[in-house]
Amino acid sequence: MVVTSMYPKDTYPLGGVSLAKAALDWIDSHIEPGQTILEFGSGYATGHLAKKYSMVSVEHNSRYLDRQPTRYVFAPLKQYADGLVWYDTDILRSELDGVDYDLILNDGPGIGQRRGFTDNMAMFECGVPIIWDDCNFECIADPFKEMARRLDRPGKIVFCGARKWSEIGKSIGVIEMAA
Repeated sequence: MVVTSMYPKDTYPLGGVSLAKAALDWIDSHIEPGQTILEFGSGYATGHLAKKYSMVSVEHNSRYLDRQPTRYVFAPLKQYADGLVWYDTDILRSELDGVDYDLILNDGPGIGQRRGFTDNMAMFECGVPIIWDDCNFECIADPFKEMARRLDRPGKIVFCGARKWSEIGKSIGVIEMAA
């Protein structure tokens, strides 16, 4: 997969630990302005994406609510019997019932907790494209690959380059729309 940058050199609007530029580029080249993105975890990228897209953001930390122009779904983290810590699924079922979206962006909650999305994928319309941020971490790349396998769709991990604050670099995972 080739991702061509929509941002001229040195004009990337985000930085630090925010969503990878390659993810924004992929979204801009595959999602029409005005379409809806369901995002897990919100931050600076939310505000940037909200300039072009309708955003629905699942957030577990009340400190980050109402900071960006999005419809927030506050879903605190809950520990489940298998030890998983993930968003409260009762709240997600209630708050997301009837919400239509054109892309899922999985960038939360924390690094070791994102397998909750794969474990609960039956709750969501997964026929849309799905992007996972931070696939440079094995604990994120593995559940991303498992989701792609379960959906029987190719999952591609794209290396996004080094980051000044990290020796690891940054990668995203992309599962394109179902045929």
